Amino acid sequence: MEKKEYLKTVIGLFFIVGIAFSAFSQQKSDLEKWLNSIDGLTFERTPLDSVHQDVYTIFLNQYIDIDHPEKGSFKQRIYLTHIDRKQPMVLITEGYGASYKYISEPAKMIGANQLIVEHRYFGKSCPDSLDWSALTVKNASADYHHIYTLFSHYYQNKWLSSGVSKGGQTTIFYKYFYPEDMDICMPYVAPLNLEQEDPRINLFLRQVGSKEEQERILHYQRLMLNNFDSIFPLYKDLAAQSNQEFAIEDTLTYEFMVLEFPFSYWQWASLPFDSIPQEMKSASDMLKPMIKLNLADFYYKRTLEGLMPFMVQAYRELGYYHYDLDSLKNNLIKLDDSSNIVFVPDSLRFEYDSRIMNDIYTFIHNKGNQFIYVYGELDPWFSTSVNPDSRVDALKMVLSGGSHLTRIRHFTKEEQDMVKKKLETWLNKE
Repeated sequence: MEKKEYLKTVIGLFFIVGIAFSAFSQQKSDLEKWLNSIDGLTFERTPLDSVHQDVYTIFLNQYIDIDHPEKGSFKQRIYLTHIDRKQPMVLITEGYGASYKYISEPAKMIGANQLIVEHRYFGKSCPDSLDWSALTVKNASADYHHIYTLFSHYYQNKWLSSGVSKGGQTTIFYKYFYPEDMDICMPYVAPLNLEQEDPRINLFLRQVGSKEEQERILHYQRLMLNNFDSIFPLYKDLAAQSNQEFAIEDTLTYEFMVLEFPFSYWQWASLPFDSIPQEMKSASDMLKPMIKLNLADFYYKRTLEGLMPFMVQAYRELGYYHYDLDSLKNNLIKLDDSSNIVFVPDSLRFEYDSRIMNDIYTFIHNKGNQFIYVYGELDPWFSTSVNPDSRVDALKMVLSGGSHLTRIRHFTKEEQDMVKKKLETWLNKE
């Protein structure tokens, strides 16, 4: 290539790059100008990585109680990942805190913008003074509606909401209260409990797995209880070494830990079956499965205080579970009431509303269109999963042998393609 032609080519490339950069900068400036125009919203640019540069940490004013604005407001933390305002938006309805940014599976699947919303009363999304009476699914849903109402002016393509576990529940609840907001909903491993302590969960735990697995788990629980005097001192030492207090009386926390083992074993599927002790060895060997499942430190005061907003919600509206004592009551020392409500202080025990989850259940099974539900077959929360009516336009994906960690990417290629096709159909629907 001659020098003159080379210079023309280089100049041309710089011109093209310059136009692209200018357009990119203009788009970014437009977004930030728009964000600056919203009352009660502050933001700072917080890039996720070299690929996702247009990421913002946002704080937005929300009413503490949607029915009583006079109670004031709090700032809710949100992470915005901007791709292109013409692309769809994925709204991640977290069920807990949101202390880090990530790109969700649904956003990756459809190349969407994304908003991660920290749930009220968790992390940095807390009122200065906690009015626990305002921690309801109605008020939480109003938070998401406010966000959608604002951001849908800028992002005018289709909207998809998604969340995992309790975040999946919030996706369902939000659809119930504001059915017109979201075009598509994609909750992962989300239970829909119908009682304060739903008996379907214990029924599931009695039947899940093989007979050998059931027997080995029960035998291990009995070993843990019958050898209490040998194992308990180490259990207490582990807490002391970490400068931790137990949430309730230490013997009771030990027994709750043992009762919780089957649920966590099946929920996470992270513990090899052959690692469950069959005979009493050292105290450290006996506690290894509990440590592996994070149960040895779960009942620390600090841990339960961090989860208290969830516990309050569970025993007020969401429902939870207790433990089946039939096979272990003769091995217990102190525990005679297996309800987890013991971890909720008396002052935070609201009257349980049996109506709200049943109303949501009726709505979602009969009018829950354009939903994709994702579950793992062995996850205890699958026992209270949504079963959409055949008349609604919804898809329920259940992974054989799957746990609470089940995602679309764990399914076969054919099944993944089915999900993608369904999403494409809904995204292109007028």
